[in-house]
Formats: sequence, structure tokens, C-alpha cells
Amino acid sequence: EAGAHAIVLGHTRDDQAETVLMRLLTGAGPRGLAAMAPRGPGLRVRPLLAIPRTRILAYLSDGGHSYCTDPTNADPAFLRNRIRERILPVIEREIRPSARRTLAREALLFREITEHLDAEAAQALDGLAQRTEGKISLAREGLLSYDRALRRCVLRAAAREVLRGPDTITLVHVEALLELIESRSTGGAASLPGGARAVLDREGLSIIRAPDPAPSAWGPVPLAVPGDTHLEAAGMVLRSHVEDAVPQISVSTERSQAVFDLDGLRPPFDARSRRPGDRLFPFGAPGSRKVQDVLVDAHVPRGRRDRVVIVEDADGIVWLAGVRRSARAPVTGGTRRILRLEICSGPARERPS
Repeated sequence: EAGAHAIVLGHTRDDQAETVLMRLLTGAGPRGLAAMAPRGPGLRVRPLLAIPRTRILAYLSDGGHSYCTDPTNADPAFLRNRIRERILPVIEREIRPSARRTLAREALLFREITEHLDAEAAQALDGLAQRTEGKISLAREGLLSYDRALRRCVLRAAAREVLRGPDTITLVHVEALLELIESRSTGGAASLPGGARAVLDREGLSIIRAPDPAPSAWGPVPLAVPGDTHLEAAGMVLRSHVEDAVPQISVSTERSQAVFDLDGLRPPFDARSRRPGDRLFPFGAPGSRKVQDVLVDAHVPRGRRDRVVIVEDADGIVWLAGVRRSARAPVTGGTRRILRLEICSGPARERPS
């Protein structure tokens, strides 16, 4: 929402070493031992990943800089903390003084291996896969022509592509897919995260995404103006403020807020889910448009379009909450009272701290 190109994280070489050891002890494969990436997933970057924690603390001390310490870092209930405080010091004292540097280097080597395999797997997948909406089918004999290491990577890449969401595919899931494709029988199946499933037939292996649940229609729910309205069906709270207009009104550019000339609207105000045929006069655009088309242009994922909250007054839609406001009742120099609507909480957007 801020238009940022990166989220910069402060993980150090010590954090990387702890991650490698933690994943080794809990049974991660080569991908898990690659630990944290300097870039990714998403917008995450870790510019301090090759720098020891002691060097960073020395820099802060020399410059007189203060810093925060998360109190949970001292809680032995967390495996990472026990590795940091109990296991790594013993390894450095009795086995290898440079253990942290060695473990971080191993992560780099594993990352190079997995990145190479991922590139090979992507190429192999394109040659094997038949894609339809929510489904990938893999030719059995074609997949079996690759060695097992690459086979695993192809299966993982296919499952990730079908699931689309956060990377929840684990080694357990990949092994289940591998067992299916290598079995001599047909008709087997395996469950995957998010309700997805894999099915083996004579042609090969199909990985199928669970259909998006169709949310039930709800509303209209009367909005408190001013005040908070808890929209349980949408999992959010809408807050409304009525403010006197001042020359330098603060108009947020965040999509989680919208402001209107209150006297240009016609109460009462309601919130509801979208309905077939809904139309909006988008701010800055000529004429009315289907709400469906506005959501598509705003890149709202298909599975979330029915979850967008619609705010309306007696004359029609005024705001697609978190997406776009209507052209009605703009704030001008003649505005006397302002209605400010704000998404305060909910799964789709969280209020900035």
C-alpha cells in the first residue's frame, strides 16, 4: 500500500547459522538447509545476512546508537533461543570455534544447489505440464524419465503453482506426491494444503486446487455515523468520523480510507456484499462501470472479489472499501462537513502501527 519496493529485515549471519542448525535438527531437506535468502520471498531483503551480530553490536556501541531487544529472545521455550544460548556455544567451545561462519557458508552452498535445481525444474515442468484453471496434469512416464532429485523439484513447483498462496508445501507433501508417481498402481490420491489434492490415473498425476468457497451474501448492515460498525461477515470494522472542514484537511492516500463531502451524500449509510449488476461511478473516470470490472482493473484476486465490502447511501454505492471510492460528494473548497470512512481491522488490511 505504501508503494515500497522492499521490506528490509535485520537478520545477521548468526541468525542464518541458527536457522541452518535448527532446520537440520528438525529434519529439513536441502531447501530448508538453504535457510534465509538475501532476497525474498516477496519484497523481503536482508542486507546484513553476511555480517556477524557482534560486528553490528560493536558498530551501534561505537556510534552511541540505541536499539531494541525483543524480550522473547530470552525465552527458552523457543527452539531457536535454546540453540543460540545452549547448543551453539558448546559447539564453538568444544568442536569448532568458527561454527557460525561454517553453518552460514553451508546455507549459501545449499541455496546455490536449490536455485539450480529450481531452474531445471521450471524448464522440465513446462515440457511436462498440461494446465487448466486450478489444475496441472503431469505425464507419468515423462516425469519418471528424470532423476529423483529433479523429480522432487518438479512436483514441488507444480504444487506451488496450483496452490498460488503462501508456500505451504513441505517435504512431507513432496514425498507423498513422489510416492504416488512412482507407484505401479493407479487410482491413488494425496491431500495437500488448502484442500488441494493430487490424483493418479493412467495418464499421469493431476494436482487440483480446491474451489474457492462461495461466500454467502450478507447485508445491508446499517453504519454508525459517526462510530464503529463491526461487520462480522466481512471480518472487519468500519470506522466513520464526521469532521468540520478546515483549509488544510488531511486526506489520506491509503486505500483503507476515503473522505466525502457529507452534505453531498444522502443517509442512511449501509454496508453489504456485492450483488450481480452492481455499478459504480469511479472517482476520476467518466460514466458508470460494473463493480466487477473495477475490481478486475484493481487486480483484486478472483477469490476475494466477493469479499469486498460495499458502502452505500440512499442513492447508491459510494465506496468499494479498500479498493476505490465513487465520484460522488468530493471534498471541495465549499465543503463544510467531512465524512471519513476507515477500515480499522480485518484480515484483508490491518491498521498501520
